[in-house]
Amino acid sequence: MNTEISTIQIQDSKKLALTRYLYLKEEVKLALLIAILKKSESSVFWAYELYYSGYKKELFCYLWKIYYDFYYALNPSFRDYFIKKQNDWENVWKKTQTDDDYDAIDLPADLECDKIIAMLVNDLLIRPHTADVFMLRNFAYNNKSVDKTFTISLEKHDYTSITRHIFDASSTELLKHVDEAKRYFGVTTALPWAKMKKCQKISNVDLSIQILGWIMSLYYVKTTKIKQGKKLYVKMDACDIAMYDTIYMTEDCTFRTYRILPMARLYNIDEYSTLGLFTLERDKLMANDSDALRKLNWYDWLYYASFSPVWNTRISKFHGIVDHTTRKVDFENDDYFEDFYENYGYEPDEQSCEVQNKSAPYIEKRTDWDAFYKEHNEMGLIYPDNHIINTY
Repeated sequence: MNTEISTIQIQDSKKLALTRYLYLKEEVKLALLIAILKKSESSVFWAYELYYSGYKKELFCYLWKIYYDFYYALNPSFRDYFIKKQNDWENVWKKTQTDDDYDAIDLPADLECDKIIAMLVNDLLIRPHTADVFMLRNFAYNNKSVDKTFTISLEKHDYTSITRHIFDASSTELLKHVDEAKRYFGVTTALPWAKMKKCQKISNVDLSIQILGWIMSLYYVKTTKIKQGKKLYVKMDACDIAMYDTIYMTEDCTFRTYRILPMARLYNIDEYSTLGLFTLERDKLMANDSDALRKLNWYDWLYYASFSPVWNTRISKFHGIVDHTTRKVDFENDDYFEDFYENYGYEPDEQSCEVQNKSAPYIEKRTDWDAFYKEHNEMGLIYPDNHIINTY
């Protein structure tokens, strides 16, 4: 088999990775975004679905992305608290894990450490948000032309032009734009570059996005009566998140693994009928076979689950080998095979339609971006023409 083609095929398969309870990872991330914006308690479930699937670092980065796209401009002070809580989490985590084990999680949960995720998510739920930065970031990529200087763009409130200037700027030009913005808004204090670079390192949020958020926050102060979010933070006990810990078969075998999914899948992946806004990997999968997703969940679920850290660890523990040619997982012998399925044989093909539809419902486009903007940019400064954003 051609190695290059094989690598491409593996990467394509990885895009359909399944999480600990066999949801499509891509869709869990989108469900988390929508649930946070809807201020729904299901957001905590989706966050832990990623977290306990082994995507810890990725989850933190994704929460940072949501924060800067929707929350920073109205809640700039939350950044320092976010950095502190992530540092707290990393300090606790590093005491018990080596770097190699950072994302390989099939270990007993440390709820005192893990509760930080619920705290951060709930902190976002109680804060106001707008979609301005989210929209500007996407629209600017589709609007390459800039016919105004940066200062004139500031004066004219041409937000798309401002964004384009920032995104196209070199490091030197970016410093110049910051000075121009400070003069326009009458800012006398120095921009905290050290904090911004620290934030970039911990969050992977580019400096250009941070500066765009900073400028938009100054516009809110200058042109609106919108009050920025208060310095109010949610506190939680470890017992508050116990319900999100991974469910296992009991040692005395009185509770079998095939009963786990009905208990564990608390929410439908498209709870708010919003995923149809995005171009999903399932769309490509089902382009030539409308039954392809069902077949994946019934017959090849373990192969696609193997791409998530938690399932990869489980497979390795029982001497399983992932075969990318057949899209199957083979075990060293029958004993390992039987032991694995006794512990992790979720039997997704034997579950009720209700349980199956929570992870793989039929998704149709029931809303549009115009409705999305109206709902989530009520306090925003811009309202662009309806536009399609394919991914997040």
